Amino acid sequence: MALCREGKELPVCPLGDFKLPASFTKHPGGQSHLKVARESDCPGELFLSYHLASDMDKVAAAANALGVAMPQRGPVFDEIYAMVSRLKMEHPMHQRIFTVWCITLSIALQATAVWWILSPTLLSSIVTSQVFEMYFFNIFHTRHHKGGRLYNIDVLDGLFGCVYDFVDNVWGHTPLAWYWNHQVLHHCHTNEVGLDTDMSGLYPVFRTKSEQQRSWFHKLQTFYWPFFLPFVIIALPPYNLFMNGGKPIAFAAWFLIMVVWPLSMHGVYALALSFFIQAITGISMSYKFAVSHTHYNLGAEEEGSNHKTIDKWLKAQVEEAQSWGGYLSCLLFGGINMQIEHHLAPALTPLLYALMRPELQKICQERGIRYTYEPSMMHATWRFHHQLWNMGQEEPLRNPAKAVL
Repeated sequence: MALCREGKELPVCPLGDFKLPASFTKHPGGQSHLKVARESDCPGELFLSYHLASDMDKVAAAANALGVAMPQRGPVFDEIYAMVSRLKMEHPMHQRIFTVWCITLSIALQATAVWWILSPTLLSSIVTSQVFEMYFFNIFHTRHHKGGRLYNIDVLDGLFGCVYDFVDNVWGHTPLAWYWNHQVLHHCHTNEVGLDTDMSGLYPVFRTKSEQQRSWFHKLQTFYWPFFLPFVIIALPPYNLFMNGGKPIAFAAWFLIMVVWPLSMHGVYALALSFFIQAITGISMSYKFAVSHTHYNLGAEEEGSNHKTIDKWLKAQVEEAQSWGGYLSCLLFGGINMQIEHHLAPALTPLLYALMRPELQKICQERGIRYTYEPSMMHATWRFHHQLWNMGQEEPLRNPAKAVL
C-alpha cells in the first residue's frame, strides 16, 4: 500500500505487474502513447516517467478510481520527483517562454518555407534548414511526447495543429511508427542491442556496443560516419512509405515540394539546393541525436528486461545517456541536449531540463549513479568520435584522452 497526500492508503504493485487502464484521460503522453505503452513490455516504466512532472497523488487517486494499482515507486524516483515538482513550482516562467518560442518557430517555419519555395537561394536554404531543425527538436519531438498537445491550450493546439500534422507526416518520422520506435524501443530499452533502433540499431555499419561483433571496417567508422549523414533526411520519406506505414499522399507531397517544384520552376540549381537543405539538416540533427548515447563513459549494468524496480530502470537510463550544454542549447534544440533529464521526464517542459541537470547530477553522485556531462556540443562530438574509434579497435581504450586518431 502507498500513502497519498490525504492520508488514504492506495494499492501498489510490483513494476513488472502493472496493468495500464483502457483509458487515462489525463495521461501526459496522450491516448496514442497510452495504447502503445499498453502493448509494450515496459508499461510501468513509461507510466511513471511520463508522470514524473505530474502531481503523483492525483495520479494515484485517478488510477485507484479506475481500479488500477500504481506501480511501486522507490527512493531514487521519489527524490527526483520532489526535485522536479519544486522546479516546476518555482519556475513557471519557463513554460511561458517555451510557448512563445514554439509560436515563433511555427510562424518562422511557414515564412521560411514560402521564402524558399518562391526564391531558392543559398541563404534561404541555410535559414530554412536551421528553422526546420529547431522545429523538429522543439515542436515535433516535444509535441508527440505530449500526445499532440504541445501547448495544452485548445486555441493554440487547434490553430497550429493542421500545420504540424502536415509537416510531421511529410518530412518527419511517421508519428504512429515514432510512438513505438522512439518511446518504447529507445526510451525503455536505451542502447540495448536488438531493441533500440537508434545508435545500436545502426549495426553492422557502425559498432557502438562491445557485445556487437567487430569487423575490419569498423576501424574506419569514426572517419566514414559523416558521409552517411547527408542522406538521413532525404531517405526518411521513402522509408516512411515502405517501412513505417506512411501515407502515399504524404510521400507525393514531399516529392512535389522538394523535387518537382524546384526543378520545374527554378531549374537544376534549385533542385540541388533542395538536396542541400536536406543534407545539412541530416548532418546537424544526426550528430545531436548520436552523441547523446555514444560515449566511453556509458553502459548500464542491467538492461531493460532485468529492471525489477523503477529505481534500477532510472539508474540504467542515467548511465546509458549523456547531457551537454546549458539553457541556450535547451532553447534552440528543445532539450535534446539534456538527454538524461529527458529520458527520466519525457513530458517535462524542455527548458526545465537545464535547471534540473545540476540537481540531478548531485543526486546521482550521492547515490553512486554514474552521470555523464559534457560542457558543449563540440566536447560531446569529440567524445563521440573517440568512442567510434575505440569500438573499431581490437583493444579499445577506456580513456579517450589516450586515444590517438
